[in-house]
Amino acid sequence: LIALGDAPASAGAPIVGARPRLRLWRTALAGDAAARDSALAWLAARPPGTRLGVLWRLGTHQPGSPLLPAIGALTARLDEPPLRAWAHMVRADALAAAGRFAAADSALAPALRDAPLRVLEIRAHWATLPFRDLPRAEREAARAALAAHTPAVDPEPINPPFVEHPQGTAWLPRAYLLGVLDAVLGNAAGAERAAARLDAWPGPDAARRYARSLAAGVRARLAWERGRAAEALAWLERGGLEVSRDYTPVHLGTQVPERWLRAEALRALGRDDEAYGWYASVAELSPHEGVYRAPAALAIARLVARREDRAGAAPRGER
Repeated sequence: LIALGDAPASAGAPIVGARPRLRLWRTALAGDAAARDSALAWLAARPPGTRLGVLWRLGTHQPGSPLLPAIGALTARLDEPPLRAWAHMVRADALAAAGRFAAADSALAPALRDAPLRVLEIRAHWATLPFRDLPRAEREAARAALAAHTPAVDPEPINPPFVEHPQGTAWLPRAYLLGVLDAVLGNAAGAERAAARLDAWPGPDAARRYARSLAAGVRARLAWERGRAAEALAWLERGGLEVSRDYTPVHLGTQVPERWLRAEALRALGRDDEAYGWYASVAELSPHEGVYRAPAALAIARLVARREDRAGAAPRGER
């Protein structure tokens, strides 16, 4: 990620070195209005990449409600394409992480001009969230919108300023999401077609490995939707995780849906200790993972409660 640069004097205690601790930025941006305005004024004079870097880190590590005003203000100060599109996406992700999906969807609208495919991918991803109660019609609408956006419509989909995709790999997330939505909607044949397409994806070796990993993710979700936790876990273990900056889009590059699903499958199979680690790993690598933070915390709390219940029920000599 991009260096934060020097911190504003009002951010808190004196800082030694060129990279301030993120907590000082949180103090300035989430604190009183004067401190926030001072930090934002300092950022306004920084290069656009630095501003996006600060926004990105805040969105990744602290997407909570106290920071939403600062994230909104930072977004308004990033008006250079393509940075502005990613700024709006980070703000939308912060709102989604707070459970405000209607506001998050509205926050994405300004990014449609610069990054239409990426916006449709985010909306499709939100429609696949297993812990979100969504009418079937909305999932179908998200799928239809993504399916209608083809290379003929958008031959050069925009990428983040700090990630470069080899030719053709920018369309991998679309194929993956269409398959996952088919799995969620009960269209097994469509999900399998999407997985087969990913298995046969052309390009460099790293791109093909990532595509095969996504194919396994589609098949794992299909198995999970059918109530087959062991099969879902087997597909996830077969596919592995291909987190390569050069071949992954930001939204799905950390493969958080697969990490979440692995935790769920392990929990369903009674392997709570392993599930705990996977739940704890979500929402720490990208702003787009923030939407998993609250569900993961709840899942961890339930695992802890289940462990305590088992300990309480065990005979005295086995505790």
